[in-house]
Amino acid sequence: MNSIAEIANDQEYKAATTTVERFEQALSSRSDVFDPEVTAALRQDIAEDIRVQRLRIARYDLLRTGHAKTLDLPALEDFPDMFIFARLALGLSEEQFADRLGIAAQEVRVNEETRYANVTFGCLLGFARQLGLFMRGDVIVPTA
Repeated sequence: MNSIAEIANDQEYKAATTTVERFEQALSSRSDVFDPEVTAALRQDIAEDIRVQRLRIARYDLLRTGHAKTLDLPALEDFPDMFIFARLALGLSEEQFADRLGIAAQEVRVNEETRYANVTFGCLLGFARQLGLFMRGDVIVPTA
């Protein structure tokens, strides 16, 4: 998750699908402008961007349709994304989510746009308790 920004709302979803369409058009167009090696490298980069966008779109679709009830958080810095995913998986609008958390809808919008960067860890834990979210996982301690 931390390597690619996740889709948090329908506006971002639309932007991602539009990006895929544009990238696919770029791949299907002929390009004799660049050196063949440059063209091959550009096509490879575009194909990778399409793959990443499709993964983001598929994950959003799973969450939005309620088919994902277990959320993968591979790194501690991904913890705030859990709230975006939980809102989507619960099928709640930003307004409904705000009501459940006891905060203003505008606060949910700002928090999602910033990936909860300005919310304290203690507050995030409180949100998790209010939503009934449960986490389990490994903590990896580096060797000295």
